[in-house]
Amino acid sequence: MTPWWIIPAFLVALPALAAAYHAYGPISRSRLTAFARWHELPITTANGNQVIRYLAVTRRWRSAGLITGWAVAFAVELPQGRVSFNPLVLFAGWFAGALAAEIHLAIVVHGRRRTASLVPRTPKRYVSAVVWGLLPVGALAGIAVLPGAVAEGTLTAATVSWTALALAIVLVVALVRRKVLLRAQPVEPADVIRADDAIRSRSLHVLSGGGFALAAYCALAALATRGTTEAGVAAVAGLAVLAVGITAARSRRPAPRPAA
Repeated sequence: MTPWWIIPAFLVALPALAAAYHAYGPISRSRLTAFARWHELPITTANGNQVIRYLAVTRRWRSAGLITGWAVAFAVELPQGRVSFNPLVLFAGWFAGALAAEIHLAIVVHGRRRTASLVPRTPKRYVSAVVWGLLPVGALAGIAVLPGAVAEGTLTAATVSWTALALAIVLVVALVRRKVLLRAQPVEPADVIRADDAIRSRSLHVLSGGGFALAAYCALAALATRGTTEAGVAAVAGLAVLAVGITAARSRRPAPRPAA
């Protein structure tokens, strides 16, 4: 008789192996070309490896996070006799991997020299004000649940926990985002500096959109603990949050040209 855990293990292992194979495969020319076109960045012999390294590191960490989320989703459902997954857990795993990639890129130093630019690296050089402001909106969404719960007498430990998680996510993402924005740039030719700016812009878009979406989902989960939200309304709100997060993460701003 086949052990009961064989099928769940297969369902976890097969996508994990596929994601691992994809994560450590070569970066295709089309992927590099798409990044360059998206940021209006000329790829040269000097900055090509720089962009390829960024794409490879982020793909590995995001894939690892996605695999972890997939495994956790199954682990949560199996004790209840179900074989399914929660898309929110998958997204949380993917975004945790994205955060880890940015931390890795911010901490690991490449090159021994750094330059101090006369032009301050402000958010508006890399993202729009709307995208940058999404993160505090996620924090406000979490906080906004508490007054209503207190007024209606539906405040529970679960409500507070989800709200605290939303605020923790916003805090961590804000710190990583600041690190990405202010990290030093290498003393290199203009094409390398422009590639660094394009990478910085892509990172800030992903962090802003993903951080907002994850915090907003926690706020929706906190709202659901009150038992006053209809399932249809919650589903529409969840889709709206996902759409805004994806749109923000995939929005673009051309790589700023280095100052003289």
